[in-house]
Amino acid sequence: MHTALLRSQRNHVFAVIKEAGFDPLDFDWSKTSTRWHDNGDSPVEELIHSPTGFHFVFDRFEGRANPRFTPREDRAAELDCGQVDSWEEVRHQLRRWLEIVKNEVEQPDLWVLAKEDKKLVAARIDDIENAPFSLNEQERIRLAVGEIHAFLKSSAEHSQSDLQFIQARLEHLADSSSRLGRKDWITLAMGTLTNIVVGVALAPEAARELVRTAGALLGWVVGNAQLLP
Repeated sequence: MHTALLRSQRNHVFAVIKEAGFDPLDFDWSKTSTRWHDNGDSPVEELIHSPTGFHFVFDRFEGRANPRFTPREDRAAELDCGQVDSWEEVRHQLRRWLEIVKNEVEQPDLWVLAKEDKKLVAARIDDIENAPFSLNEQERIRLAVGEIHAFLKSSAEHSQSDLQFIQARLEHLADSSSRLGRKDWITLAMGTLTNIVVGVALAPEAARELVRTAGALLGWVVGNAQLLP
């Protein structure tokens, strides 16, 4: 049974990938075994997203297209899309898969971010007294928080509501330096960074850069300006 895609179909796949906002060069073509004995020993074509290993298989059953892909929307398992009657329906399932992949790729890894946040204070926090900040230190914090705000505004396109959320959280953080001891303020700063990452859905690289920037600007609070890589 003929299981290879036509060149025109591969070109359609290329176009769908670009429409979804991906770089087509992040995908590789491969061959894999069919799930159906009806195809004999003929391999079927498989599209693999190289950075994640997620795949879309152009399988066939009884002469009809039967695409399948991993992951599903809700778990890391393969989804059999069932038999479809047209190439357009195959492309529809491909778009569906790419949306799932994009969602996974753009999700910040909160476990990694939490560990990076912890580096901001872990080395010194146990030795820090919860003493108040001096007026000069409060002003230094305000300037640093202002630079973090400027970084966030310039690092990505944000909606008006996201910008208001960022401003409110950072203003609260800066104002808190006048009434919280430094250990309590550090804890608040960690929570504020995490809230911003989640609240405005920062892309993973932007989230990591935010943590690095905050560490460089506020590391002096825990006595080490180079805590973050």
